[in-house]
Amino acid sequence: MIQWKEPDIGSLDAIEKLAAETAAMGSDMSAANIFLLRHKYKIQIAFYDGFLLRKYVSHSDLSGRNGVAFPAGTGNPQGAVQALIDDWQSTCRGTEGQFRFIFLSETQKTWLCEHFPKAQFFQDAGNSDYLYTAEHLAFLAGKKNHKKRNHVSRFTKTFPDFEFELYDETSSPDFLKIEDAWLTEQKESASGISESMNFERTEIQEAIAHWNKLKLCGAILRVNGTPTAMTIASEISPGVFDIHFEKSYGIYAENGGFAAINMKFAEHLLTKRDAAWLNREEDVNIEGLRKAKLSYHPDLLLGKYDCILEESKC
Repeated sequence: MIQWKEPDIGSLDAIEKLAAETAAMGSDMSAANIFLLRHKYKIQIAFYDGFLLRKYVSHSDLSGRNGVAFPAGTGNPQGAVQALIDDWQSTCRGTEGQFRFIFLSETQKTWLCEHFPKAQFFQDAGNSDYLYTAEHLAFLAGKKNHKKRNHVSRFTKTFPDFEFELYDETSSPDFLKIEDAWLTEQKESASGISESMNFERTEIQEAIAHWNKLKLCGAILRVNGTPTAMTIASEISPGVFDIHFEKSYGIYAENGGFAAINMKFAEHLLTKRDAAWLNREEDVNIEGLRKAKLSYHPDLLLGKYDCILEESKC
């Protein structure tokens, strides 16, 4: 059987190495995400024959969060795939449910089609990652981006004394101040605070606590010293950055705070970190998130598939 374990800080280097070797672009292959989301999705990992294996269990109604990811690595994945099937079959007796792959890329889907002709595939648009070139978000050029440029302009004109500050340990409490101010607004809104929002607050705390080991980067916008917007990211693979968190609140958000931190940070990643792509993750079928991500006109929608293998039935 596969020796599963919860991802820990000691797992990060091996995950990062495999993400780099496979030129991963999906947010699910971010080492920081795998660690920070380990409790939310009950993530388990294992290393088998040079491949990273991942298993997810979620009790939420989000699709694509219950199952195993395709083995991540180079070379022939057939042995690792069979090991996943054997592991499932050794533990599924007397249980309901089916063996399911999640987060499948087009290439992985093609491989499974060739080796498992009875495979059934499903796709949920809410699981697609929104990717943008770093240059796109740093400059917001062209007619299609004029509204976003106007949002940034509104922020800079309303708050001409704003400062863009890269994260350091002294600013970590201010990251949480922004998150808490945003949470207070959500609590007072009609929709209220969801379980996912509570998880996110804890994830930001952990991100700050393990900042260097997670190899995170981030920034904050201040207005007369007041923290008004923040963002946190990490590099999935060379040149591909995942935007994990981005928050603003109150009059700062109303006057373009989200657009301003997005653009200023994208410019930093482009010019100082050699970023080529920025992954702003999924919208999980939340209409407001979808509208916000589409408003930036993504350069690539990275679709992901689920797959049920009929051949793997218990």
